[in-house]
Amino acid sequence: MKLWHRILITWGAICLAGIVLFVSYIAYSLTFGNKTSIDEASKSDVRFVLNWCGLGDNRINKVIKSYASPTSLTGDHLDAYSIKITDVTLSELQKENITMGRWYRCDSLPKTLDDAIEFMAGFEAEISWFPKEQDLRTKNFYVYPWSMGYHGVRPYSAQLIFLNPKDKIVYYIDGKI
Repeated sequence: MKLWHRILITWGAICLAGIVLFVSYIAYSLTFGNKTSIDEASKSDVRFVLNWCGLGDNRINKVIKSYASPTSLTGDHLDAYSIKITDVTLSELQKENITMGRWYRCDSLPKTLDDAIEFMAGFEAEISWFPKEQDLRTKNFYVYPWSMGYHGVRPYSAQLIFLNPKDKIVYYIDGKI
């Protein structure tokens, strides 16, 4: 009987320690560890952007601007980057890769992408350095849709990669509300 008593006390202590660690992590994530970071991203932080769209992270010259908001309990957030790249050709943007997706010229978009860009325009106040919606919707920009979430026919989240081939700048935006 004493053995079971000790086993149960030990198990209770382990569970209590786990609960304390879990609650501490959640509290930290909601307070001190959940803050806005501006212009703190490095090349290694943004590598995924160029890898997702198939350009490859070896083209990163420098991170010009970055913004990462705190994430709410429901996952609402805004992350955005402006990345200077070394080179890109229009022929690369016109290729369609069955597994990777494709680039779309921003002056002729399908309805879902059009809605996603309109949704992302709602974040202009937080990231004044990001191109405005009317500037994006020109033949000078291409967009690579990575992810879009919809409730009915209205987007609630999107991860979009924009590219201005002339200026060799990639813009990434990830927002959810």
